Amino acid sequence: MLCIVLSVLGCGPSATAVCDAKCDCEGCSDRDYDNCVDDIDDDLRRAEDRDCADDWDDLIACREDTGYCKDGDKFEDDCGHEKDRLKQCID
Repeated sequence: MLCIVLSVLGCGPSATAVCDAKCDCEGCSDRDYDNCVDDIDDDLRRAEDRDCADDWDDLIACREDTGYCKDGDKFEDDCGHEKDRLKQCID
């Protein structure tokens, strides 16, 4: 729970920063934005339940650092390794 609070306050990796960038690129509705934040927070809870919070932090930090808008309407990042590592830990 502390990680969620810290990410909302801007300390450490932030679901809102990733969703801000994604929605700036893709033109999300308010509902889409809320779903984005909820999905990332759900991933955090799953990661914490399986002792994978560090891998989640690494992925969100990577998405913040490398996220970009491809073709003006598709948010992408260069975080394949971090995504794979988190998925392996959670599974």
